[in-house]
Amino acid sequence: FLFTFLGVYASSQLDKRIRQLKSLEKAVFFMKREIDYRLSPLGVTLLHTGEKMDYPWNLFFSEAGKHFQERREGLCCPDEIFRKELEKIRFFHPWEKDLEVLIRLGKSLGELDKKMQIMQLSMAEEEIRGLLEEAVEEKKTKGKLYRTLGMSMGILSVILVL
Repeated sequence: FLFTFLGVYASSQLDKRIRQLKSLEKAVFFMKREIDYRLSPLGVTLLHTGEKMDYPWNLFFSEAGKHFQERREGLCCPDEIFRKELEKIRFFHPWEKDLEVLIRLGKSLGELDKKMQIMQLSMAEEEIRGLLEEAVEEKKTKGKLYRTLGMSMGILSVILVL
C-alpha cells in the first residue's frame, strides 16, 4: 500500500502544481488590472490580490502587501520582501522554477512607473503560462507513470514478501 500511495501522491503533486500555477496566473492578472485601472499603489494592489487568491498565494500576497504598506522589519525593496515571503510558502509550493518568476517580478516592481509595471506583470504572466503548459505536459507524461510505477512496486513487494 505504501508504494501505491507514493505513486498516487506523486501524481497528485503534478495536479497541485497545475492548480497553483493557474491561481498564480490569475493573481498576476488581478495585479495588472489593479495597477492599470485603479491606479493603486503596490502595497494596496498586493493586499487586494491576496484577498482574491486561494491558498498559498493569499498568504504570500497579503503578507507582502502588509510589508509594503508598513515597511516593517527593515525590508525596503520588493525583491527582499518577495524573497522573505516566498520562503514562508516554499513548503506549500516547492517548485523552484515557479517561484523564480515571482522573485524576478519582485526585482522589477515598485521602482518603475505604471506602464513599466504593467509590462513586467505581462512578462510574468507569459512566463507563468509557459510554466503551466510545461506542467500540463509533465502531468500527461509522468502522471500515469507515477501511479503505474507505484502500483507495480507495491505488487512486486507483496510477491517478494510471500
